[in-house]
Amino acid sequence: MSDTLDSAPAAQEAKDGRPPVSVLAYFPGLEHTKASRWQHVDRSTFLPGADPAQVWEAATRLEGINAELAPVMRMTVPQLMRGNKPSLADVPLGVPLGRSWILLGRLLPYDYDDVTIAEREEGRRFLEVSRMSSAQAWIHERVIEPHSGGAVLTDRLTYLLKPHLRPMTPLYRRTVQQLFAHRHRRVARRFARLAPRPFV
Repeated sequence: MSDTLDSAPAAQEAKDGRPPVSVLAYFPGLEHTKASRWQHVDRSTFLPGADPAQVWEAATRLEGINAELAPVMRMTVPQLMRGNKPSLADVPLGVPLGRSWILLGRLLPYDYDDVTIAEREEGRRFLEVSRMSSAQAWIHERVIEPHSGGAVLTDRLTYLLKPHLRPMTPLYRRTVQQLFAHRHRRVARRFARLAPRPFV
């Protein structure tokens, strides 16, 4: 069973809610955007019995990401990740990887993600900085930490909607919250099956 935790403010955020200068460098022209326009969604889940190394491997491979998204959606492979087992753990930092189409129901394109991995701590953390058709900036930090008896998976999202979508901010935020709740449930179920069973 997993516990969903209220996580601390996103590590990549400045104190006023804006991303730090190092992250904003990927989004020229957005440096002076009002802090109130940046949206944040955080989610953490404890995975009992999970090996952090296995969680990291699943969380960085495209097949693992799509397993989390299923059956709601699927992401296509960006150009620089094409290969036998594409992984965010192997891509060059700060280099645009190409466009990944987000397919609703695994078939219908409804958004895209121009993916760049800006930062990575092997086995623990990566920071994605991307643009989407719906968002001028999409910043996704994923952290996997060992915890007594398992691991904690944390996702921190910071995003800036395109101007024409800002009236839909509450709906978009709920959708992001529900999507990451779904992803965390899928990960929790997977690692609950893999967790070693105690001897009786």
